[in-house]
Amino acid sequence: MTTLSRRQVLRGGLLAASALPLLACAPGASEQTGQPANLRVADQNGGYRSQLTASQALNGTSYQVQWSDFPAAQPLLEAIRAGACDVGIAGDAPTLTAFAAKAPIKVIGVLHRNPTGTAILVPANSPVASVTDLRGKSISPTTRGSIGHYLVLKALERDRLAPDSVTFNFLQPTEARTAFESGNITAWSTWDPYTAAAQVSGARVLTTAEGLSAGHTYLVAAEEALEDQAKRAALADLVGRYKQAWDWTNANRDAYAKIYAENTGISPAASELIQNRSPFTAVPIDDSVVAALQAVAADYRRAGFLPQEVNVDPLFERSLA
Repeated sequence: MTTLSRRQVLRGGLLAASALPLLACAPGASEQTGQPANLRVADQNGGYRSQLTASQALNGTSYQVQWSDFPAAQPLLEAIRAGACDVGIAGDAPTLTAFAAKAPIKVIGVLHRNPTGTAILVPANSPVASVTDLRGKSISPTTRGSIGHYLVLKALERDRLAPDSVTFNFLQPTEARTAFESGNITAWSTWDPYTAAAQVSGARVLTTAEGLSAGHTYLVAAEEALEDQAKRAALADLVGRYKQAWDWTNANRDAYAKIYAENTGISPAASELIQNRSPFTAVPIDDSVVAALQAVAADYRRAGFLPQEVNVDPLFERSLA
């Protein structure tokens, strides 16, 4: 079937977000013993596919990659949970939310970036000057359990406001953007490329996730894929190729900013802003990474968004990273 283009996703897409988990990933072909695996790889807004393609990091693989695109981590993780995709990139908070809901997933790689691309935004002419001014106002943290959601909870806690001090409107990214631009919500908590696109259009940042989030993004695989020996070997190889792509991107920021803008349809100014936020750094899955996510779980539990305590250690598959 035809995979959604990155430009379509960024500009609103042709399918409702709720349909994406069922439609976006191509069905896996039956594999004969000894044959190379095909990996169904999920992406968000074409960003990581663009890196792997520009860096030529996928050259020479013994397996084929079938790409699918999603506007946010929530539908991407739903597709992995449903067995429609084998692996994809998602933030720490939505990965935790999926794991807490018993999704059969494992984290096989970790990327770190300074999380300045995750931010709470208000219109340029908004009278809101600080997070405390959001008391009693409406805000979309984009999707429930997203990194935007987590940022709002942490920002409210930092400024001594309860989670119910604001009215949450959970919306898919394109819907949230429309509500923000039309004034139907006071503020929008989101992530790049949505943050950068809004900023170059004049949106003002109230706060970023810097100092409030570990800045970890996860390479998440389906347990079923890891149990298939051919796919497991391909996934282990893919982890290394992502690292190559991140190193290349760091060394070629200006060139990549142009490529990313061309591939996704985002403006050159927004693309430059995204690429210059922070380097892409692969980090090992160690006790500090596990502890950082355990802290997110504790924060969500304290805020009432997790019904019970969650031990995150079983989520991590350390042997492939």
